[in-house]
Amino acid sequence: MGSKLPSDRDIQLADPYELQHWAKLFGVTERELVSAIQAAGPQVRNIAHQLQIVPNIR
Repeated sequence: MGSKLPSDRDIQLADPYELQHWAKLFGVTERELVSAIQAAGPQVRNIAHQLQIVPNIR
């Protein structure tokens, strides 16, 4: 993943734009992202771990 992701940022499940944006950044579908948020909570670091993605986190 080329860009840095803020690790302390929360993804807002109720915001369709955020879901679309973060799904694209993580390279997953919105459905996969929602499942990861439901399993791991809204924090970017936890979602990346749930998706087994190693982002370049600040």
